Amino acid sequence: MFQALKNGDLVITNNKQKILKYLTANKILLNLRIMTLADFKNSYFGTYNEKAIYYLMKKYAYKYENAKLYLDNFLFLPDLKQELIANDLLVFEPLFKENIKRIVVMTPFVDKYILEEIEKYPHVFLLDSQGAYKPRVKAFEDMETEVENVAVDILELLKSISIDDISLVVEDSSYEPVIRKIFKLFNIPINIDTKKYIYGLKQVQVFIKKLRSTKSMEEALEVLEEDEVYNKVVAICNKYRFTEVDEVIIEALTEELKLAYLEKEKNPSAINLVSLKDIEENNYYFVLGFNQGTIPRIYKNEDFLSDSKKEKLHILTSLEKNNLERQEVINKITNNPHVFLYYKKSLDNQEILPSALIQELDLKVSEENNSHYHYSHLFNKLVLAQKLDAFIKFNEKDEDLALLYNNYHDMAYLTYDNSYKQINVAKFKQLYPNLVLSYTSLDNFYRCRFRYYLTNILKVDKFEETFMTLIGNIYHAILAKCFTNNFDFEAEYNLLIKDKDFSYKEQFFLEKLKNELKEVIDIIKKQNSYSSLTNNLYEQKVEIKLNNEVNFMGIIDKVVYEEENGQTYVAIIDYKTGNVSPNINNLVYGLDMQLPIYLFLTDYLKFNNPVVVGFYLQKVIGRPLAYQPGKSFKEEREKLYRLNGFSTDKEEALAKLDYDYADSKVIKGMKKSSKGFYAYTKVLNADNLEAIKKMVEDKITTAYEQIKQADFVINPKNIGGELVGCNYCPFKDICYKKEDDEVRLKEQDYHDFLGGEQENVD
Repeated sequence: MFQALKNGDLVITNNKQKILKYLTANKILLNLRIMTLADFKNSYFGTYNEKAIYYLMKKYAYKYENAKLYLDNFLFLPDLKQELIANDLLVFEPLFKENIKRIVVMTPFVDKYILEEIEKYPHVFLLDSQGAYKPRVKAFEDMETEVENVAVDILELLKSISIDDISLVVEDSSYEPVIRKIFKLFNIPINIDTKKYIYGLKQVQVFIKKLRSTKSMEEALEVLEEDEVYNKVVAICNKYRFTEVDEVIIEALTEELKLAYLEKEKNPSAINLVSLKDIEENNYYFVLGFNQGTIPRIYKNEDFLSDSKKEKLHILTSLEKNNLERQEVINKITNNPHVFLYYKKSLDNQEILPSALIQELDLKVSEENNSHYHYSHLFNKLVLAQKLDAFIKFNEKDEDLALLYNNYHDMAYLTYDNSYKQINVAKFKQLYPNLVLSYTSLDNFYRCRFRYYLTNILKVDKFEETFMTLIGNIYHAILAKCFTNNFDFEAEYNLLIKDKDFSYKEQFFLEKLKNELKEVIDIIKKQNSYSSLTNNLYEQKVEIKLNNEVNFMGIIDKVVYEEENGQTYVAIIDYKTGNVSPNINNLVYGLDMQLPIYLFLTDYLKFNNPVVVGFYLQKVIGRPLAYQPGKSFKEEREKLYRLNGFSTDKEEALAKLDYDYADSKVIKGMKKSSKGFYAYTKVLNADNLEAIKKMVEDKITTAYEQIKQADFVINPKNIGGELVGCNYCPFKDICYKKEDDEVRLKEQDYHDFLGGEQENVD
């Protein structure tokens, strides 16, 4: 067939690789232009670009898919075509027609209106004709049995030929999960799921969210790391840079991102999944699902243009396509002696008919099953378990049950091992040569290593923005800006809730919380009036390179400081919209380390001789107050928002944060008498502060050393009878934790271990 190709030909085909393979194998050098039928149509008649999509969406408020539908058919919509031309929204290749010498058509699916144009030039059709071979056909009861027998046939064939010469023809995607499972059991390498769609990735969702809020591609792209996903997103964004970002651009970008994917690298020594149209003359092809409705494919009269309109427009009707499809399938399966057909008789207890071509071509059908028990112990055990299920539950004794049970009687039937299976350490280090740790990841690790593995390594947790997380984001964003000059509360607040949909219930609470936020700002301003620490840093990101393999990163909500006499007095404050608990009793176990980590990070804030005044949590959403006779409601409200944490025992430093610290209205529980600080006051001396920093550093180092060993056992911590390792864990239905998995620890008091020996438990 390919011998007919000449220098300068324009070749229309859906299998470019087949031509290139022939030319390479035969050392033929030809100047050819090879294109698909769709590419030829676009080059010959003109096509549209993203500007046209945007134009229709903007002018007529079309959805993205509707705009595409109209544009795909603009040749048959004269008014639309003229409008697009008038607005310079069509793309033409002006010299395309002049450069045509001869057209070679290698696909039968050519609409008549395109054929009429092709016939204006020298042309030739190179199409398959029906061959003399009658392929072998095998029938099986269900899909799984069908795939099992294909796997066995392939294993037998691999005894005599290379795996590179074998392909699996799959026209029905529902086969893919079954193929993946069965071929893995039989240890047959196969390239499946070679497309990795990016829309569901968390980083892409964050990009879209940022784009909606900022209306800036540049700012939105900053949230992505520069990798393959980044490059794919940039490529899509570049197509829409012809105008300012608006809601239409965002919708179009979002729809394109839903279709965007990365090509996974294929294993060169594995079986490939191909389409029936890819069948060549020499290789071996195992065709799955040779059933009616699947092969040949059936086209229906349900397109944008009906068959009656297609006939008038010289477009192939569904009936004509079905005839062409039928003939092409016949040509493909009868021209290669190494095509093997398989079909199933039922699916989900529904009868499935074989392809009508079996009867039409008078093909012989075999229903003989292969013996599967010589290839995979794992497969045999799985089959045994299924047959045991049938015997125990329904008293159905399979004829192979005794054979399998005698060989695998020690199989752990009806047992489940929930333990973590060690992954290859060298491979893990290769995949994760550098780790970024944070308070959250450390907390996950020390609560339970398996929890860390699922969250921070596999990243299987799904982030969903709830009403409360949105409120938290609003509070943090406002509190980071509200103390600057010319701050406009209403403008900033409205910007943050723009484009958000709220229920009536949420709108009620949103208004209530908005007023409370204003109150919090006023209370913090009043607290600031007691302090001489007048400089502020907000959302301060601190990143520490501990060694060549691990970085530690933290973001501090608020740092207040003042430099005086060569020293910098520093206080760390973290805003909390939830419950406030500055407890550091579990620091010895690596838990509840947020405040200690902030203390540790102060040494990296590049201050001159930093003196830590204190480190605190500050509640910014208060609880409702009950009426208390004789007490001021305003004063009680102000108490709710006092700083809650640990302070230095150096009074001259403490006075920088609160000059009235002896009976503080700024720091919760801070009170001093002539005899010293009250017993309940949380003050620490210099040695205590250094000990905390050292413990934090040790916990970071210990965590990293254990993480790089890829040992992520299920070990939730139980402290004093409370299973803290499982608190708020989203993976309880994955790990199947047993009581023996728990690590039981005794309760601690930070007064006992600060400055003393620590118990090192991970």
